[in-house]
Amino acid sequence: QGTSGDFYINTATGDIYARNSVSWGLVENIKNIPATSTGQGDGERGIATLTFSEGKAVIDQTSITGVRVEVNDPSAGNGEIATVSSINFGTTLPPDANLAVNGAIYYDVKLTGQSSFGPGATVTITITNPAFTSQDNQFAYFDGNQWIYTPCTFISPDKITATLPANALTG
Repeated sequence: QGTSGDFYINTATGDIYARNSVSWGLVENIKNIPATSTGQGDGERGIATLTFSEGKAVIDQTSITGVRVEVNDPSAGNGEIATVSSINFGTTLPPDANLAVNGAIYYDVKLTGQSSFGPGATVTITITNPAFTSQDNQFAYFDGNQWIYTPCTFISPDKITATLPANALTG
């Protein structure tokens, strides 16, 4: 049964589920994913729930993966729960990725657990990495069919930030 904010791990399949106020939602499968390691961007992963209040929710996984996520969804009810998982792959191309960019740093960020996000829902992602410089001004995400490039802002000394549609991070 569970209560809102609980997690369930199916040890047979590796599936992780998060409970919101209505049901369980699949967050991630942890089989065949690199283990948390040395802190050098070679597979660190963070999974956490966030709770909406007045259409906003924030989770800061900077100390784990370098990723901070702020969700803005005016249609989200107070107390509604979503889950953010982030992985920092560093310069290693993630499994199943079909985009290799010279000098890129790779992250995987997923937003799940809420049944759907409103049409105007956005996510602002801020990534902290000492390798970032003022020359870093492109951010790409996969929309399920193609890579979408969007401008990002460099924040000295080591951050970039970009705003995307929330639904871009649900797959």
